[in-house]
Amino acid sequence: MDKIENEINEIINNFSKPKLLWIRVDDVGIYSNNLSKLVNLLVKYDLPVVYAVIPSKLEQQTICLISKLKNFVISQHGYSHKNYSLEYQCELADNRDIKKVITEMKKGKKLLQQTFGNKFYSLLTPPFNKIDIKCAKFLEKEYDCISIFANSSTSFKIDFNPNVDIINWHINAFEDKNFILQQIKKSLINFDHLGICIHSEYLTDNSFIILDEIFSFLTKNTKIKTDYEILKKYLIF
Repeated sequence: MDKIENEINEIINNFSKPKLLWIRVDDVGIYSNNLSKLVNLLVKYDLPVVYAVIPSKLEQQTICLISKLKNFVISQHGYSHKNYSLEYQCELADNRDIKKVITEMKKGKKLLQQTFGNKFYSLLTPPFNKIDIKCAKFLEKEYDCISIFANSSTSFKIDFNPNVDIINWHINAFEDKNFILQQIKKSLINFDHLGICIHSEYLTDNSFIILDEIFSFLTKNTKIKTDYEILKKYLIF
C-alpha cells in the first residue's frame, strides 16, 4: 500500500460514522462495450449507482443492460446533451426558448418513467454540469433533486452531487491513479459521502484496471458503506 492509500485509510478510520460510496455514470444512452464493462465492474463491488440517462439517445440494448440490475436509480441527463450556449457548454441554457426546453424535458422525463418505472427518480443531472438561472427556476418545479458536482448549490429541494471526477476535462482523458486518490482524500475530508462521477466513453483498458484497484481498496474498509438504501435516503426530502 502506498503513501496516499495509507493517508486515506487513516482518514476513514477516524470517521465518527461510516460514509457512503456511490457512483454517478454520466452520458448513458448509446450502448457500448465500455458501458457494459463498466456496469459489470460496478456490479462486482455491489456499488449503488445513479445512471444519468440522455432520453433522446437511449437505446434498447442499454435498457436491457441496466434494467436487469438491482442497486441503481435513474436520473435524467438533460434531453439531447446538445450545447446551446455561446459562452460555455450548456444544454439548459437561458438563451433558449424556455417553452421548448420544458417540452423536451417533460418528454424525456415521461420516457424514462415509462421505461424504468420506480427506478426513475425525480432527479435532474444537467449535461456539462451546467444549468442557467432561468432554466433552473422552471425546472425546479418538475424535479425534486439535482445532481451537478461538488459544492454546486441550487434552489432545488435537494442537491446531491458527486465530488470526485476521474476525467481531466482540460485534456478530455482519464487521469492517473494518484490524481484520483488525491481527489478521494479531499472529498473524504470535506463531504459526508464519496460520490465518483464516471463517463464510460473515456475509459481505456488501463482505466478499468485502475478503477478496479480503487474500488477494491475502498470497499475493504468497513467504514465505507455501499448500501443502496442509504443512497435512496439522500434523494428523499
